Amino acid sequence: MEMDRFGKLLKDPALYDNANKLVANGNQLVADVNAGKGHAGQACQGRALAKKIDDTITRLNSITAQLDEGKGTAGKFLRIRPVQQCQRSSGGDAQSGQGRSARTPKNTSPFT
Repeated sequence: MEMDRFGKLLKDPALYDNANKLVANGNQLVADVNAGKGHAGQACQGRALAKKIDDTITRLNSITAQLDEGKGTAGKFLRIRPVQQCQRSSGGDAQSGQGRSARTPKNTSPFT
């Protein structure tokens, strides 16, 4: 008698439809998790995102260290003294453009 019930369940179209829906929902759930949707998806994606952020920060630290050391064109550019400092150290006024040239001595008179 129990075998008859089991046979009826296997041949029952409603059971078949429910099983198909269950499998389809399971597939959708896995797809959503893989896409980072929902709490479970975000938790799974969180590790990958954290690794990407860590790699980016490591790379930025390397680039800024090279800039600080004056490496590369950008690093050399950052090491150049500003024009105003150069003109001030030569005794000139940066805004008026008046200052001693490196070629012109301060006192050109032979009688001093």
